[in-house]
Amino acid sequence: TVRTGELDDSIDGYVVSRGHDENLLVQKNQVIFIDRGRRDGLRSGSVMWVVRRGDGLNLVPTVDDKTLPDQVVGRLIVFSADDHVSTAVMVDQSVAVQVGDRITSRID
Repeated sequence: TVRTGELDDSIDGYVVSRGHDENLLVQKNQVIFIDRGRRDGLRSGSVMWVVRRGDGLNLVPTVDDKTLPDQVVGRLIVFSADDHVSTAVMVDQSVAVQVGDRITSRID
């Protein structure tokens, strides 16, 4: 059992790897790896959001257009945090999470 909780500080980072079959578009309880860990304030149970900048029309954005808003594509829960990297599971997602997607502990 993992007790979940919001973080006190704002933490941003990136998805660095996915642990699933690349042929599946959206996988329930997808395991991902992120580039933040205990030294950044994460712990088992930390809740974060995966965001992607865009208008929702382009499936593969070609440019990081700063005029477009961030779209929440999923919510993750950290279940193992090392010093600089953490393993998390996607508990909600609307599209497949990609390597390079941004993560954040706060959404406005």
